[in-house]
Amino acid sequence: MDCPADNDEYSMETTPILLAAERNSYYIVKILLAHGAAMPSYEELKSKYSHLPTTQLTRIIYRYYNAISSEAYLLQTNGNLVTDIFNLFKDIKRAKREKKGMNDEFEMLTENLQAVSRKVLDLTRNEDEVRYLLAGNKATKLPKCVHCNQHIAIPRVIKKALLFNVKGFLAHDKCQAALTDLWYEGFFTDAQQSVVKRFASAALLTCLCPLLCLLYIVFPCGPIRRMMKTPFAKFVLHTVSRITFLALLIFTTLNLSVNLEDVTYGSVVTDDQIRAGYLSFRSADIHDELRICIFLWILGMTVKELNDFRRLGRKMYVNISCSIPDILQLVLYWLYVVLSFVVIVQTHHTIQDENWLSSHRRPTPPPPINCRDYPSSGGFPPREYSSVPDYPPSRNYSSIPGFRPIFTLSNDNDTSYDNYETETTTRSSTTDDTDTRRDKGDFDNFDDSQFISLCDGVGRDPVLPVVPVLGSGGLSVRFGGETRNDWASFDTVLLAEAAFALANILTFGGLLQTVIMISRRLGILAISLFGMVGDIVKFLILFSMTWISFSLGMTQLYRPFHELKLLECQDNTYDESECEKPAFIDLWQSMKMLFWSLFGLSELDSLHIKDGELGLTESLGHFMFALYLLVAVIVLLNALIAMMSSTYTRVLENAEMEWKYSRSIMMTGYILEGAVLPPPFNLIPDIWLFLSCLNPHKKHKLLERNTVVKDRRDHFEETNAAITKRYIFELQRKVTNIRLASKTKR
Repeated sequence: MDCPADNDEYSMETTPILLAAERNSYYIVKILLAHGAAMPSYEELKSKYSHLPTTQLTRIIYRYYNAISSEAYLLQTNGNLVTDIFNLFKDIKRAKREKKGMNDEFEMLTENLQAVSRKVLDLTRNEDEVRYLLAGNKATKLPKCVHCNQHIAIPRVIKKALLFNVKGFLAHDKCQAALTDLWYEGFFTDAQQSVVKRFASAALLTCLCPLLCLLYIVFPCGPIRRMMKTPFAKFVLHTVSRITFLALLIFTTLNLSVNLEDVTYGSVVTDDQIRAGYLSFRSADIHDELRICIFLWILGMTVKELNDFRRLGRKMYVNISCSIPDILQLVLYWLYVVLSFVVIVQTHHTIQDENWLSSHRRPTPPPPINCRDYPSSGGFPPREYSSVPDYPPSRNYSSIPGFRPIFTLSNDNDTSYDNYETETTTRSSTTDDTDTRRDKGDFDNFDDSQFISLCDGVGRDPVLPVVPVLGSGGLSVRFGGETRNDWASFDTVLLAEAAFALANILTFGGLLQTVIMISRRLGILAISLFGMVGDIVKFLILFSMTWISFSLGMTQLYRPFHELKLLECQDNTYDESECEKPAFIDLWQSMKMLFWSLFGLSELDSLHIKDGELGLTESLGHFMFALYLLVAVIVLLNALIAMMSSTYTRVLENAEMEWKYSRSIMMTGYILEGAVLPPPFNLIPDIWLFLSCLNPHKKHKLLERNTVVKDRRDHFEETNAAITKRYIFELQRKVTNIRLASKTKR
């Protein structure tokens, strides 16, 4: 019965059972199986024909899977129909990855298997059969008893479908109905509740989120704990936690105030003020409440991901709970935390250094002089002005809260404010030397008569040592004459801020997953957007090759001339930093020039060679630049648009299946036993952990579980046998109809 063909009509791997199953002949397969015919295993087939070329071996393996995945063979050789279909689905996917060359044919086999699994669900007649079929031949749910730590378990068959990505089965209406019942189980008695009631329940959970989390931690048993274990409640609580974290990020950005004050230029500066100013300058303040809250959320999200990985295992975690944007954002957040910690340690070590502290101390200047204390001797009475308040004569301006000095009182050697431009004022009784010394802030050698002269000529105080500062605290951008512009490109503070900025973008992008759960229309758009990411990656690979090749060519062509242009600019300019690098002076500048030219942000002047009649070089440069725009803009960008349009069309054609599959993944993540408390409440130890070891009902629970296992296995076997008989009847009727149709044609 298992002898291969020995003629030229059939290939050498063909056997009677293989040929009958391949043609889906139910009766012939039944007769052959009754007489002892059997299909070899995949390993036996692979080892038997391993000497053949790869192309021929791939065709044999395809015929093998085409035969064993036929309806006629599946219905007569498998006990657990749905589970075996999923296992075969996984094997075909593996063979598709291993054996290249027949991808379309293998993909057709997987689609046929999905159609068979959907038909199995169609043949169920009531909710009980659906529940027993999805549960499998193993019990996955504990009975409702005194066990307070029970959870709602996902059906075993649905878990396998998620593990093997069987989209057609998960998108079936009966499978979706079963997931919806589990989603609202324990919260609503009827899953078909009105939208208003669901929205009201979600709003109530949102308002009571902190209180419910605290009650869950404190009380080991009770209705609140059971209610919070429902998937619907967990989804609402975790969504509230995510939105709260986003609100913290928004508030951190809106509350960020830039302080232009440089504390080291104050008239009276203490050591504590210098230390505080440097901490603010280096973003090393450990008493920032928002930063502490964000760190707690980051820690809570990390604990949640680690618990999910430990609980689900690697495969299930990757298919259900793992999200690349979430993992990447956690990596960036922890990079920000680590770099911030390094900055804090380095900064605190610096401010404890006495030599560093003494280098930033300033001598105390003489007290300020108020013009109203001196009589007018030059015929110019003290002038009233609105920009400066009417201070008391004896008031020390440096002690006024919220004010800062605008320049220092120092000697001639201090040129920190040499470029400070004073307000243009008509001076009738001051000399040029006096004005120059006043502009520099040099008052060490002035006597009272000179101050009186200044008062008479100007009509106001000679020195305004402070100006108002907008707000208090904030992020300092100056310290000791140093600004952020003086930092290195890869300064630790700048790296931490860059990682934090990128993580914020990914955090807001995570809201798309919540949109999939809430709205069908927006969910389809979000799924299309996720699919377009793959198209963009493919485009970037092709674009990078074109981009780098043209950048190299333009650099080789223009670099000598642009080096000469830069040298001429430096020779004619006192400050070399004022000379900008030409567009094609090096590879990096060329890449920037060509990239921004895609958006029309480049100038053709960069292609011109100054003061030279090098027509060939300049013409070739114009031709290469035009060719680059032709390839990059007209060809590649339009190819990207076409790919994204194709992705959107594909998703739209299978919109219902794609959306239901994505929603099933999210629902399963909350239905599975896992973290109930959202970040950062999951950092607080649960009292159940201390009481679980003292459970007096452990033996009773084990006995009841064994009973439920036996009952459910019996129900599953009855349901599986009934569905198999119905399927066989449908297949026989289909064969009969085909025969009748052929006789009618005759």
